[in-house]
Amino acid sequence: MVLSSSTLIGIVVGILGCFVGIAGFLSSCGKDLQSDGVWRGSVDTNFQYVIANTNGIKEEICAMKKTTDSLMMLSQNHETRIDLVERDVDALKKGGTINEH
Repeated sequence: MVLSSSTLIGIVVGILGCFVGIAGFLSSCGKDLQSDGVWRGSVDTNFQYVIANTNGIKEEICAMKKTTDSLMMLSQNHETRIDLVERDVDALKKGGTINEH
């Protein structure tokens, strides 16, 4: 079977097109892998930064909890004292006397 020159040129151009396409694909894959590696490295760095700062936040929250707990204790003490004062005032209004606490 004898191929005409135009058919032969078409086949050669088609084969060259395949090689150019494969070369372009492989070239872009390498660039994508490199850019993905750079992106992943920056994401890992950001995660490490977030984790490092989260530990500081945890310490601050623990300190705030201690402060809140001590303020709660003071508030309960004052509430008890206010109840005693109100009881004494009510007793005085009724003409009674103040009891020793």
